[in-house]
Amino acid sequence: GWDYTWQVPRADFDNTLAQEVINKGGDISFQHEVTDVKFDENGHSTTSVKDADGNEYKIYAKFIIDSSGYGRVLPRLLDLETPSSLPKHSAIFTHIKETDRPQGTEGTIITFDVVFINSYEGNATEKLREMLKLSDYYYDRLKNYEFIFEPRIITDYSKAVKQLYGKGYALTGNSAEFLDPVFSSGVTFATESGLKAAKLITKELNGEVVNWETEYRDYIMRGVEVFRTYVTEWYTGNLQKIFFHRPENPVIKEQICSVLAGYVWDETNPFVKNHDRLVRTVAKVIDMENERVEK
Repeated sequence: GWDYTWQVPRADFDNTLAQEVINKGGDISFQHEVTDVKFDENGHSTTSVKDADGNEYKIYAKFIIDSSGYGRVLPRLLDLETPSSLPKHSAIFTHIKETDRPQGTEGTIITFDVVFINSYEGNATEKLREMLKLSDYYYDRLKNYEFIFEPRIITDYSKAVKQLYGKGYALTGNSAEFLDPVFSSGVTFATESGLKAAKLITKELNGEVVNWETEYRDYIMRGVEVFRTYVTEWYTGNLQKIFFHRPENPVIKEQICSVLAGYVWDETNPFVKNHDRLVRTVAKVIDMENERVEK
């Protein structure tokens, strides 16, 4: 597959997608809120909507694709949410406008640091400032910038659902499963599940038989389970151990990078096919090597 990915400003990317839908004849209603959805015995739906001025109206559809992301419209309205199998994690975040970005490659890449913290008292701004002090790289780079908005905290952000589809609807992307922001799994699942759902709905509306359990649910969940392993092993430290080990193994690096780039259905890759044990095995081998060196 591709050996690089694109980085784009999120707002520009979303607007590009929206404008392209409009260019192809689709209708988009901005700042309209879905307040209720009802399905009949055929799976046809009546959706109640409120516009920005508070005016209410109905939309009738043969099938709904929920691509609402972390807003999770149908999971909330149809009581589909269920606890995630991932441990409970929290995030604290804000935006800054970096006017003195590093020159060269350093200024074009996504960077991260691993720090170990104790719990902090204080408001969200104070907590984030204290966390930044633990990272020499980020503190020196960002210490003179003001936060554009008061940092926000999301607790227990991993989400799951009881089912990915029902009569007359399918959940796609993060409206179905939200794993963790540590890797960009949401982009993979949004594009893959959206395309898969659209093709299956087209077949169904044309009178063809569709097995949503095998053709959609099972397929999507295979990818979810692969990414779930890598999120889990990030927090155990095993994945970081492999990332930082020197000398690095170029074959293992390429195979793991392929997974994190979104190729989570490629079972020719052993780090996909055997994801549930291979990361732990490689990390254990690294531990054994380190023990021999110390002795």
